[in-house]
Amino acid sequence: MAQPVAGIDVSRWQGTPNWAKVAAAGVAFAYIKGSEGGNPKYQTTDAQHSGAVKAGLVTGLYHYAKPELSATANADAFAAQVNRLGAIAGHLPPCLDIEEGAGNLSGWCDAFFDRLRERTGCRRVMLYSGTAFFNAHIGEGWMDPDVVLWIAHYGKPPGKPGYLSPRVALHQYSATGRIDGVAGDVDMNTTIWPLDQIVVAANPPKQEAPVVTVNILSDSDVRRVADAVLDTPITRDGNTSLAGQPVTLRAVVAWFDAVVTHAPMDDDRAQQLAADVAAIRAKLEA
Repeated sequence: MAQPVAGIDVSRWQGTPNWAKVAAAGVAFAYIKGSEGGNPKYQTTDAQHSGAVKAGLVTGLYHYAKPELSATANADAFAAQVNRLGAIAGHLPPCLDIEEGAGNLSGWCDAFFDRLRERTGCRRVMLYSGTAFFNAHIGEGWMDPDVVLWIAHYGKPPGKPGYLSPRVALHQYSATGRIDGVAGDVDMNTTIWPLDQIVVAANPPKQEAPVVTVNILSDSDVRRVADAVLDTPITRDGNTSLAGQPVTLRAVVAWFDAVVTHAPMDDDRAQQLAADVAAIRAKLEA
């Protein structure tokens, strides 16, 4: 299993770090603020990006969302920066940082990523949010397999945010970190996925057929699969709950299949998950 590696994220509040010292302190990656709202410029982006790249850090750009503006206006501003700096292949995925707004923002985020992909050609994207805000306003139900998550949750052990699913690739665990080369506080992050599986590939490989899949099932089969997966009572209406939230059993099976097909996993975890699915299949065939 790949060991977690440390990273930071920076904006104008960190000024111009001494990136050579940052790298020497063991920091492997950095997210850099590239834009905010509808403004395609940000005062510290160029110097911070070039310095981090020169020091050998894996870098990526993030956009601070202003949901009171259209998703298109936000995405166009960010895409201009991503394209200008070539921050796609070999970089961390372009990231939407969403921390404010009201109501269900999943549609807004989906529209943002659709437009960003259209303008940059980059399929792999990242979404950053805090645990509470993410649960209240965003959720995962609308996401395709190329949306990955960076979750902020302070006071939790590195790599163990309060919201954790197979999509969660990064954990921001402190806003008051101290790193040689950065004046003052800096956000501290750690990888959950291996770093090389987060980075946008230069030539994304074609999706291989999964080793294990869940076949199309009848309604009764869906109930039996979900019962085996969740180990929870199944109601007559075909509903159950996951983390206290009601979900349909067919959605559970679809999610489980997506985990097997798309989630980057170390070999031990992948083998265990394959064994779990095989056991479920055996029950179905019994």
